[in-house]
Amino acid sequence: GTGTVVSGPVSAMLATSQPTGMLIANQSGARLADIVFSGNGTVTSVQLQRTGVSADATLTNVYLYDGNTRITDAASVVTGGYINFNAPMGLFTVNGSRTISVRADIADATNGQSVGVKLNSITAGGSVSTFSNVMGNALQIGSVQTAAVQFSTITPTTVQVDAGTQAYNVWQGTASVSTRDV
Repeated sequence: GTGTVVSGPVSAMLATSQPTGMLIANQSGARLADIVFSGNGTVTSVQLQRTGVSADATLTNVYLYDGNTRITDAASVVTGGYINFNAPMGLFTVNGSRTISVRADIADATNGQSVGVKLNSITAGGSVSTFSNVMGNALQIGSVQTAAVQFSTITPTTVQVDAGTQAYNVWQGTASVSTRDV
């Protein structure tokens, strides 16, 4: 849903394009929702809530991003699934409209769960606005065996090359690849 603002100088709604698809257990910076803030003011507080069939520990760190720029430190999910961002001097300023993304690090061993976020409230210009339907998609979490490369003992262990030496073998070792092509 897009949700409507109850009161305040800044309103919020979901962006028209939302993350879909699958998240991966142990993923960093997974995009959970994009929220468009409209109006004029400095947002000093944002409260989100974890949604889906998941535990509070599923989201190990939650961040707010403006495009590819992280604008907050990590927030934790507290009892009840709440995620709070507070900065008395301002988290971000809205002058017209601004799209803020919610990203999170996904805990390991969480495959089979679903997770999303819902905007509960914001504080801007001293006014608190509450929301009822500004909720991103419930995203499924899967697991994947990543590719890996391991090198045998690298030789030589010390390199002393005379200047001007040509076709010198700087190092060598055998690579073992697991799971997929690398």
